Amino acid sequence: MKWDATIAALIARLEADTELITLLGGPHIYRRDEVREPHFPSVTYTIVTSVLTETMEPVITQWDIFAGSMSQLVAIERRLRRLLHWVGWRDVGGVMLSSVYEESRDHPPPAPGRWHRSLDFRHQPVRDRGW
Repeated sequence: MKWDATIAALIARLEADTELITLLGGPHIYRRDEVREPHFPSVTYTIVTSVLTETMEPVITQWDIFAGSMSQLVAIERRLRRLLHWVGWRDVGGVMLSSVYEESRDHPPPAPGRWHRSLDFRHQPVRDRGW
C-alpha cells in the first residue's frame, strides 16, 4: 500500500515550497473536511481513488483551491500544477513516482467574492513487491 506515503510526500513537497506558502498566506493545506469553513486562500485535498496493479499503485487526488479573487486562484493553480505535474519518475520524499495533471473544474462560489476550483492529478508510485 503506497497511497499514504504518496500523500505524505506530496504534502511535504507543497509545504516546503515558499512560493506556494506565500500565495496561501501560510501553510493552509488541509485534508478535505478537516476544517468546517475554508480559509481564504487555502488548498484542500482528497484521495479520489487508489488501485493496485502488478507494478503500480495509481492514486488520483483532487486538490481544491479556495481563493479571494480570480487572480489569486490563477496564481495558486499555476503553482500547484508546477509542483504536482511532471513527466517521468522522481523520488519525492522517498517515494518513486510519476505525477500528471488530469483535469480541472470550477465550483459555485462558497461565498460572495470567493472562488473555488478543483484540480485532479494521477500519481503513480512504484509498488512495493513485498505486499
